[in-house]
Amino acid sequence: MILNDSVKSYGLKKQIEIVKNTRTVTKLDMKFNNATPKMEVDLEAFTVITDGVHCKADAATSLPLTYQYFIY
Repeated sequence: MILNDSVKSYGLKKQIEIVKNTRTVTKLDMKFNNATPKMEVDLEAFTVITDGVHCKADAATSLPLTYQYFIY
C-alpha cells in the first residue's frame, strides 16, 4: 500500500499498489494466458494459421481516429 500524502489528496476510493517487475514478466507468470500456439503467417495470401486452425477476420467497415479526423 502506498502511504504518500500527495496520493491521499486525489480522493481515490480504491487501494493502489506499486507495480514491480514488469520487465521480467513471461508466459509462466500469466495466470489466465499461458498458451503458446504455433503461428503461421502467409504474407502473400494474407492468411494466419494458429495451431492448424485458419484465423479469419473480416475487413473493417469503419476506422475510428483515421487521418481525416485526427487533428493536433
